[in-house]
Amino acid sequence: MARALNANEFLGKKFQELSFDDHWHKAFGNPESNFSALMYGKPKNGKTEYCTMLAKYMTKFGKVLYNSFEQGFSKSLQDAWRRQKLNEVSNMVHIVHKEPFDAMVARLKKKKSAPTVFIDSLQYIKMSYEQWQFLRNTFPRKRFIIICHAEGDDPKGGAAKAIEYDVDIMVLVKGFEAHPRSRFGGNEPYVFYEQGHINWLKRQGKEPKKKKEPTKPAAQSPELFDNQPEPETESVQMKAV
Repeated sequence: MARALNANEFLGKKFQELSFDDHWHKAFGNPESNFSALMYGKPKNGKTEYCTMLAKYMTKFGKVLYNSFEQGFSKSLQDAWRRQKLNEVSNMVHIVHKEPFDAMVARLKKKKSAPTVFIDSLQYIKMSYEQWQFLRNTFPRKRFIIICHAEGDDPKGGAAKAIEYDVDIMVLVKGFEAHPRSRFGGNEPYVFYEQGHINWLKRQGKEPKKKKEPTKPAAQSPELFDNQPEPETESVQMKAV
C-alpha cells in the first residue's frame, strides 16, 4: 500500500505543464503535459479544420500522430491540411490511414513514438471505454485528443458519454466556433473561421455578435468541412467529424 501524503506534501508536488499562448491559452490555460481531450460537434461545423489547427500547434511540444480513421487519406482532409499549412511542420506530424486500434497501440509502443495522438473519430474506430482506459494506463505520458460526433450539444454515444468524465478538456465545435471546457482554466470561446461563422449564424436567423477584438480567420476557403456520413449504428466497443 502506497503511503498517503499529508496536505503540505501534496501541495508541494510539481506537475509538468505545457505553456500555451495566444488563443490556445485563452481556451485551455496551461494544461498538464499528458492532458486528454474530446473534440465534438455535428458535421460541417468545422471539427476537422479546428483539429488540424490544433495538430499543427501541438508540434511545438513534440511529434504528432493523426489517425485518420473516419476520412482516411481523403481530398477533404488534404485540403484542410493545405489551408493550415501543415507542410511547414512536415517532419513533426504524421498521418495514418484508418489504422485499427491494435495496430495503433503497436505503433505507440515503439521507441520515440509521437507524444500527441489524434484519433479521428471515436465512432469510426469503435473503441470501447475499456480500450480508452487501456490507452491512458498504457501510455500515461502521452496526450490523446479524440474527435467525436455530437448529438445536440453533447458527445454522441455511450462510450463518448463515459469518456467525457475522464478527459481534462472538452471542446464543442459549433458554427466554426470552439467552446472549450478545460480543467486548467481559459475556457474562452474562439471563432476560428469568421466568414463561416457569420454564414452559420445567418442560417440560424441570428446576427453576428460584436467582438471586442477582431478574430483572424483560420482559412480563406469554402466551408466544406466534416463532409463524411455518420455510421448507421454504434458499436458497444468504444468508438473532442
